[in-house]
Amino acid sequence: MRILKTDFPDPYRIVSKCSLSFVVGRQTRSEEYMDKLRVLLVGVGGFGHNWWTLLPPRPHIHVTGLVDPSVEALEAGGEALGVPPRLRFTDLRTALETVEADLAIQNTPPHLRLEHARLLLPRGMHLLTAKPLTETLAEAAEIIGLARTHGRMVVVNQQLRYGPIPRLLRRVLAEGAVGTIDHIDFTFHQRRSWTDRLKDVPSPLFVESSVHHFDFLRSIAGCEPDRVFADAWASAWTGARGETTGTAILKMSRGFRINYRASRSARADLDPSVKTGWYGKWLIEGDAGIIQGDEREGLTLNGKPLISGEDASRDAGVYPLIGVLFDDLCRTLAQGGVPQTSGEDNLWTMATCQAAFEAYQRESWIDVPALVRGG
Repeated sequence: MRILKTDFPDPYRIVSKCSLSFVVGRQTRSEEYMDKLRVLLVGVGGFGHNWWTLLPPRPHIHVTGLVDPSVEALEAGGEALGVPPRLRFTDLRTALETVEADLAIQNTPPHLRLEHARLLLPRGMHLLTAKPLTETLAEAAEIIGLARTHGRMVVVNQQLRYGPIPRLLRRVLAEGAVGTIDHIDFTFHQRRSWTDRLKDVPSPLFVESSVHHFDFLRSIAGCEPDRVFADAWASAWTGARGETTGTAILKMSRGFRINYRASRSARADLDPSVKTGWYGKWLIEGDAGIIQGDEREGLTLNGKPLISGEDASRDAGVYPLIGVLFDDLCRTLAQGGVPQTSGEDNLWTMATCQAAFEAYQRESWIDVPALVRGG
């Protein structure tokens, strides 16, 4: 068993100091890498490209191998990460004959993630995977079960809950800033091109965008949805086959509602002012207060500034926050506890998305805990 100890004084700063100690397992390694967290990067191109710049500045990390079917991606990623050609592999099984690691970072297509988890977790690796954890709740439950069996962590890269607005709202609502919550209204409007792989995906709104929103809305609320009702449609001008615009009502376990409205086909080309950031527009009402605002202008509590637009946008980008999540995972490996975006937690995000998808198809309320239990 390998134990990592590190010091992280600021979750928004790249780790520059670390004190590491561990018990080495069966692998023999050089003294140079004795105090490193060993990382296997599975999926080097595409989304995996982000790790080319995120990992090198962290001195406590040693990338032990790369896996990707693309030779071009392996070559470019290997050069960026300093991984020699002999440790670059086009097949995971072959890589595991040579490479050992403490953590696998998985950026593969969702339909491969269960197959790969079955190989990685029994090898004693923790698993950090891109969202969604896998394609179905049943497969996600199997991955989580494997992790429990082998005493490993599974963490999903739902990095947006680490942004300034979700972190602030989670804290102030838990402290009772608005008293007993009556409702949370969240609106998101952005425009994207629908000419890529998502053009023919069923319900790309819920699959690609709402998965982030439902995750940080759950975190902010401090409770889980009991039931979900939703509607969704494909805006005529997008060319997408699936639904790009939709609404949902989340009835939460503490009794209040979250009213969700979102579009990935907003006509920002005609009026740029309709576009929101990823953290959208907010109205949170309770019996003792009201919070409103957005990422651009900031938030107010009962008319008084709560966070400025400048602070709300600082370190709030989708990709920098991956590094924040990664540092939080390293801290959890060092100090113990459960990561915020653990596989178990992410089951609820997946189930909320599934419930929204089923709700508009069936035109009925969907029970979210039942989906989690069934998964």
